[in-house]
Parts: sequence; structure tokens; C-alpha cells
Amino acid sequence: MKTIRYMLMTVMLAGLTFAFSSCNGEGNEPEGVPVEISALPQSILDFVSDNHPGTQIAEAEVYPNGDYEVMLDDGLELVFDASGNYVGPGD
Repeated sequence: MKTIRYMLMTVMLAGLTFAFSSCNGEGNEPEGVPVEISALPQSILDFVSDNHPGTQIAEAEVYPNGDYEVMLDDGLELVFDASGNYVGPGD
């Protein structure tokens, strides 16, 4: 009887651990695909030059929903929607 109770508690603990690790948001975000800076919408290039003078786009990614994440050479990350409109800072 103690063995069954121990096994049941182990399974419950493993289930709770999995449930909480699944809820923290890690691993649930879609992956971005690198995109050439020259392939970014002009509105993104204009936004960066107008609002972040003296910085360069270091790299950029496009996500399955069409959104873009742009990383500047000063470490700042910016998010744009599929149309190239600024959404906000990145994570």
C-alpha cells in the first residue's frame, strides 16, 4: 500500500512540475527566422533612423505571424507588426 501511495505522490508531483513549467511562458513562443536588413519594410528602416539616430540595425527576425523583431547595435530590441508599424520594445 505504501508503494502505491509513493508512486501516486511521485506522479502527482511530476504533473505539477510539468504544469508549472509549462505556464511560465518559456518555450511557448514561436521562433523568429533571420531576415536580411535590406528585406525589411521601409517603414521600419525609417522608424529606426528617425527615432534612434546613431544606431544601426544589427539583426532582424520575422515571426510566423509576420511581425518583425529588430535588434539595434546598442542592444535595444524593437517589435513591429507585419505592416512595419512600431508595436513596442522587445523582450
